[in-house]
Amino acid sequence: MRILVVEDESRIAHYLRTGLEQEGHVVHVESNGVTALQQARSVDFDLILLDWMLPDLDGLEVCRQLRGEGSKTPIVMLTARDATSDKIAGLDSGADDYLSKPFEFDELLARMRA
Repeated sequence: MRILVVEDESRIAHYLRTGLEQEGHVVHVESNGVTALQQARSVDFDLILLDWMLPDLDGLEVCRQLRGEGSKTPIVMLTARDATSDKIAGLDSGADDYLSKPFEFDELLARMRA
């Protein structure tokens, strides 16, 4: 799978890249919403793992814009925001799934398979 990871915390981005590459995926990492949106528009990704709180353009807006442009790429929000209202906002923005940090890597893999 070709995966776009959008995460501004370098430690988490490294963890995701390493784990996903060990699972055989091709991973591209972006650390802000503007460049993530550009990449998502120009590369055919199979999945986007998207943080909410990003510099320049937040993950909700990235998701809204992609969906507004007709993108069908599955999007999983990975964020520290874990209130029910946050989950609803993430899903209503167009995300296919929502996983709160901290999370178990095996659960992320299961959600990706689903």
